[in-house]
Amino acid sequence: GVVGTWLVLAAVLDPTQFLPYGVAVLVVVVVGYTVGSQMLAAATRFKDRLLEAMEAIMQRKMRDALRKIETEAYANLMDERGHLASSVDVPMEASAKAEKKEDITPP
Repeated sequence: GVVGTWLVLAAVLDPTQFLPYGVAVLVVVVVGYTVGSQMLAAATRFKDRLLEAMEAIMQRKMRDALRKIETEAYANLMDERGHLASSVDVPMEASAKAEKKEDITPP
């Protein structure tokens, strides 16, 4: 920083001898700033894309794991009960008792 300032000051005082050095300092500063800001922007874009890709992969893995757990839980339940609840034969008498309703007459 200090050397650059002195080179710019020398270029103002004696342009024929020190102007190339002063311009060189300005070019290095401008190029450094420009490249640095472009690199930071590229790194931010890369990080965002990487995060999106990781989230998509994790969502797919979680969905697959959840399906596997649900399938295993369903299989275990079927092994315990041995049948589906809808396939149970209910005797007609029990079915009729469950459906029997009382007559309600208004007062």
